[in-house]
Amino acid sequence: MNENHNSEQPSVCPKCGEEVRHWQVRCRNCGELLDKSAGRDIPEPEEPQQGGWHLGCLIIGLIAIPAWFYICSFFLLWGDDYLGFWDIFFHPAFIIPAILYLAFLLWFNRSALGFTLVLMGRLWGSKYGRVGIAASGVVLIAVIVFAVGRTQHQATLNILHYDGTDWSQMSGNSKRDLNAVWGSSASDVFAVGEIGTILHYNGSTWDRMSSATGKSLNSIWGSSSSDIFAVGNTGTILRYDGNSWKHMQSGTQNDLYGIWGSSSFDVFTIGRKGTILHYDGNVWNEMSSGTEEWLRGVWGNSSSDVFTVGSEGVILHYDGDTWSQMSIAAGIFKGSASTLQAVWGSSSTDVIVVGSISLHYDGTVHSVFNRYDGEMHIEDSTWTEMKGSPTGVSIWGSSSSDVYCVGMPGYILNYDGEFWRNINIINMDIRLKGVWGSSSTDVFAVGHKE
Repeated sequence: MNENHNSEQPSVCPKCGEEVRHWQVRCRNCGELLDKSAGRDIPEPEEPQQGGWHLGCLIIGLIAIPAWFYICSFFLLWGDDYLGFWDIFFHPAFIIPAILYLAFLLWFNRSALGFTLVLMGRLWGSKYGRVGIAASGVVLIAVIVFAVGRTQHQATLNILHYDGTDWSQMSGNSKRDLNAVWGSSASDVFAVGEIGTILHYNGSTWDRMSSATGKSLNSIWGSSSSDIFAVGNTGTILRYDGNSWKHMQSGTQNDLYGIWGSSSFDVFTIGRKGTILHYDGNVWNEMSSGTEEWLRGVWGNSSSDVFTVGSEGVILHYDGDTWSQMSIAAGIFKGSASTLQAVWGSSSTDVIVVGSISLHYDGTVHSVFNRYDGEMHIEDSTWTEMKGSPTGVSIWGSSSSDVYCVGMPGYILNYDGEFWRNINIINMDIRLKGVWGSSSTDVFAVGHKE
């Protein structure tokens, strides 16, 4: 009777008071050896000895990996593009530490996973255990929701669009600062900016492209949808063939600020210290500009009629053979000369330059008679200040009576052929740096947040 009674009734551990069965050699809670005589012949048990350690593994295992995902998403997205869930999941910053952490748990406490269900069952039988498990679940769900929520966030891009009636801010998956925009059509538009950022618009959404560079890109131009050039800092030149962007050898370390061409084998790019490079379809060659001023913008009407502008009010013209400096009407620059930022024209007799002042060239030249050789020579060609003279850093137009200028925060200017008028953009917090359109009812402007 006594033996049967012992087999049915549990006793307690003399050390911690935990209930034990008669067949137990050690207490599961504290590890105390219960059968002193049997202990000499029985090896150390392989089962876990510390329930508290397993509880910690359970809670940390439930929370640590999602928490690390959230931390990674926070830092990866800090000042960067908004990434998708799988972009972050497979990012080395997340996946490598996560794998190492799981491997550590398995190596350090091999039975933790197998013991989890038993432990949860035991914990659920007590009030504090239920509270702990419930709290862990709440934290786990909250972390996952916040982490996934961050990856699904849709940013407002630093891009404005005009549909012929209103300007509106576009949405997409990047919050990078943008410097320039160009497209081959309304459904094939490219924007470039800081740290090698290239975005592509297919007519409905903006998508990030791989540029294979971390240099800031300052300008973009193309001859077609499958032949596009982008230029940037330290002589960076990229070319897009319709599938991917590839580096080109520029032969310079100077920053490049503008690019334009008449065809895929006649392209000009300009930049610091009077840098002018020309691409003939095979290689980039340096041209003599005759100036050390920083050149900011370039545009042409043909391969033998190209303009570039820059600091100290410099305006250069290329006639197909050489670059020469053009004159500006006297009295326009008061005090020190101004920096000219961009140039655009509707024809060779209708060219506009913007910067800290706006100038217009109508193609008029002043000729003088040389009494020594008896021939007429071109003496001067004059740029004159425009009415309303806005300041800006980029210019584009659909015609001579529909021109857009951007650059200063809070406004976009439109020229109707006679006057510049200010277009008020409500709640605009973007300093615009580039503008381009496919038509008068499809215009894009890009920039960076103030």
